[in-house]
Amino acid sequence: MSPYGGLCGRVREVRRRHGLTQIEFAERLGVPQKKISDVERGRTAPNPEFLLAVRNAMGVTIDWLLTGKGPEAVGEVEAAVSEDRGRIGKTLRELSDLLKAGGLDEYLAEEQAAYCPENQCWPMPVFEIGAGKQVPFEGGRPAHASKHVMMTPIVSDRSAFGCWLRDDTMMPEFGEGDMLIFGGRDDTRNGDYACAHIEAGTLFRQVFFEDETIRLVPVNRRYPELRLNCNKVDALFRLLYKVTQY
Repeated sequence: MSPYGGLCGRVREVRRRHGLTQIEFAERLGVPQKKISDVERGRTAPNPEFLLAVRNAMGVTIDWLLTGKGPEAVGEVEAAVSEDRGRIGKTLRELSDLLKAGGLDEYLAEEQAAYCPENQCWPMPVFEIGAGKQVPFEGGRPAHASKHVMMTPIVSDRSAFGCWLRDDTMMPEFGEGDMLIFGGRDDTRNGDYACAHIEAGTLFRQVFFEDETIRLVPVNRRYPELRLNCNKVDALFRLLYKVTQY
C-alpha cells in the first residue's frame, strides 16, 4: 500500500474528470508523462511544485488534493488560494534556509510527527547509498544511523530503513536525491530492487537469482552488473517505497 494513495487517487480523479489521457495531463502540467504514471500508481510522492501545477492547470485547491476535504474548486475559495500561495512560498523559503543551515532533517521529522497520532509514528534510520557511501551493518542489520525521520504508521515494518540515493547508477528509474525505503527483513525476490550489502560495500541494484549466483544489475547500462556467489552477499533488503525529488 502506498503511504500517499488518497492524494494520488485524487490526482487521477481530476485527470479522468476532465477526460484527459496521462500524456495530455502531463502536457497541461508541463511534466513528463512518467511523472503522472508514477504519481497515480502511488510510486512517487507529489511535491509542492507538482501540486501547484495541478491546481493552476485544473482549478482545484491544494487543501482538497492533500486531504479530500473542504471546497474543491479554486473559484469557491479565491482567498484560500492566495493564502495557499503565501503559505507554500513561506514554507519553501524556510526549507531553503534550513537546507543551507543543515537543519532540514530535524525540521522534517518534527513536521511529520505533528501529523501522526501520538505514539504511532516511529523514528526511521536514514543513511546515504551510492557514490561510495556505505550503510553500516552489524550482524546483517543496518546500525549506527546518525539521522532519523519520523515515519507514518502506514510503514508498519519498524525495522525498515531509508537511504538517500547519491548516484545515477539506477537512472532513469531512480534518480539522485530519491529517498528509498527498504524493508527490514531479508525477503528479496527475483527481480526486486534491493539494498545489497557485500564485502566491497553497499549497493542499490535490481536483483536476479540464478542457481547459486546473484546478479546485481544497474538500470543505467553505463555501469557493469555484478555476478556473485550467494554466500558473498551478506544481506539483501527489498525496496518498499521511493520518494522522488521532483
